[in-house]
Amino acid sequence: MSIIKQILAQSAIRSKPPVLIDVGASGELHSKWKFLAPHSICVAFDPDSREMSHVNSSELGYKKVHTIPAIVSDQNSGAVDFHLTEFPYCSSVLKPDSRSLSNWLYRDYFNVSGCRKFPSVTLSKALEDLNLNYADWLKIDAQGLDLAVLKGLDCRYFRDLKVIELEPGLVDAYLGEDKLDRVLKFMDDKAFWLFEFQINGMPRVPASVREDLTDHFSIQFLDRALTKAPGWMSVGYINNFLETDSKRDLLLGLAILIEINQLASALEIAKRGRETFGDPIFSVSFDWIIKKIRNRRYWSSINRAVSKARGFYKHL
Repeated sequence: MSIIKQILAQSAIRSKPPVLIDVGASGELHSKWKFLAPHSICVAFDPDSREMSHVNSSELGYKKVHTIPAIVSDQNSGAVDFHLTEFPYCSSVLKPDSRSLSNWLYRDYFNVSGCRKFPSVTLSKALEDLNLNYADWLKIDAQGLDLAVLKGLDCRYFRDLKVIELEPGLVDAYLGEDKLDRVLKFMDDKAFWLFEFQINGMPRVPASVREDLTDHFSIQFLDRALTKAPGWMSVGYINNFLETDSKRDLLLGLAILIEINQLASALEIAKRGRETFGDPIFSVSFDWIIKKIRNRRYWSSINRAVSKARGFYKHL
């Protein structure tokens, strides 16, 4: 049994399953959760049902999946307009910024094909209605409203979170959206640290030359042929675990840190758990992490030697 499976098999976690929240669940549930799925409860939000059939599948592997066709925001405000775009993953409460988008290859993805009203709820209210009084991993892809969703989470839930993932924009894709700078400022004084900061993008195609290009090439070809410009970020924060003395939370944090390959921080949790609780699983994890790092040193040496040998033979 792998070390992560050993950790997740502990009674402290089995008696209180991880709660994973996916805001903007169209397409697929978060792929990073596969190692947690059999042990976890998943709560999936998305008002646009066009790409939500996967959430109703019995093959997802979670202990329980709750699907909520509602808009998640920072307030409970009844019915709210939701703009349905030609590409379902771009639908949003916010209107697309047509002027800004006119200079991007995939501008047509944001064309509004309709508008429907959906209830708007805060994450805290939704979780209360499900009788869930804690949350562990929050992934938000709310098309310009990531920060509003986060602000709708009460302190008691926010404090419990182990991971927060967001996709804030860098360009004006929606009118009034909260972009990366506001997200970074909001999280700056929270008990989390940044473990992921990935730039995503698409080709920028000025409107003045768009037809010159599309008369000769398909959109798919242009996507491959043109260099992509930054458009949005994938940002991940993880709890520093300094404000918890829960054995269950430390175990879950340990499993997550190992999974995301933050071994030094995982070692810190294992050491703290060993000293605080004396549970063998923390000692086993500590030894496993040391061995894992040692093996990397070994393979690093092998790779350097192979690289030098290749360089030597290349010049013969």
